[in-house]
Amino acid sequence: MPAAGKAVRVKLSHVGIYVRDMERSLRWYQEVLGLKLSDYLPAGNTQEPAAPHGICWLRYDDLHHELVLVQLPPGALQAGETGRPGSLQQVAFRLGSEAEVEAACARLQAAGVEILRPPRRQRMSGGLQFYFADPDGNKIELFSSANRLPY
Repeated sequence: MPAAGKAVRVKLSHVGIYVRDMERSLRWYQEVLGLKLSDYLPAGNTQEPAAPHGICWLRYDDLHHELVLVQLPPGALQAGETGRPGSLQQVAFRLGSEAEVEAACARLQAAGVEILRPPRRQRMSGGLQFYFADPDGNKIELFSSANRLPY
């Protein structure tokens, strides 16, 4: 462990997830969550050695990307597998208000998205949150602004 005050200060920039069907997942994130495509390298690309089967970068606003989708190679483990070391537990997106959380939940339900946990109050922060899954089973949380720490 680094000595006190010596730790590297970081802010989360983006999350990358594996998907089984890039086109389906890209369409889902654009239509259901309103993300915009920044860049896309299809299968067979040589520009991104870590993702030879396809990769795309998605954004909400002026950042290049907040979410990266990486195509699983044929025969790979299933996307969205939970409870395994190195697997993704969830991806969380903050909305501007509790009303936006409620409206988003209603919109997703109307679109046929299964809600895994309906809106409820976060015990620690007091914000409102709910959970659902993308087409590959990756758990997604939408929540209202949480209380900030006093430092």
